[in-house]
Amino acid sequence: AFLAKWHILAFGQGYSSDVRTNSTEAARFAQLALQKDPSDPLALTLYGHTLAFLFGRCDEAIELFEHATASCPNSAIAWGLSAPTYCYIGDTGSAIDRARHALALSPLDPCSNFYKTALTLANYFNGDHETAIRWGRKTFASAPRFTANMRPLIGSLIATGQTDEARQVAAAMMALEPRFRVSTFRALYPVRDEGVLTTLCDRLRAAGVPD
Repeated sequence: AFLAKWHILAFGQGYSSDVRTNSTEAARFAQLALQKDPSDPLALTLYGHTLAFLFGRCDEAIELFEHATASCPNSAIAWGLSAPTYCYIGDTGSAIDRARHALALSPLDPCSNFYKTALTLANYFNGDHETAIRWGRKTFASAPRFTANMRPLIGSLIATGQTDEARQVAAAMMALEPRFRVSTFRALYPVRDEGVLTTLCDRLRAAGVPD
């Protein structure tokens, strides 16, 4: 399950030079973990996140998340790491509730920056840019190398006219992920609403992120 998580991070953080291999290996390792224990909440959650984030198979992912939380209702990672998938399908209310529940279950969780990033993302997609900025800044301060948090933070800063800070965050992101390109991100990011995705990409460009 943790090997699957590594392959997800390799793609999500821009470390990968072969996205196809990372995607297939993430799915393979998560499936191997589930063969060992079909009710393991970590394996279920990571397989669900793999299907949603890397393959856009959000409906299948949600079934796995439901199985994970039923198997272990106190699993913070099952609640928190499922939140982005609900953002992808436009159910931002569920995304916020899940991420908040994960933080309540495990406020000192070493994975808490995933849950805080989910709150940045969910509030961005919900149009609550001030709250997204608050969570984005908090996560940026505690996890300054986690680029997944920076994209919705940049989008919210641009949306609220805070262009200078948006450009600073974009520069920090590009220093960590120099191969990042908006066009590639758009092609791979599994958000269903094309208009929402277009706006986010336009805001990234406005902050100086290369196309």
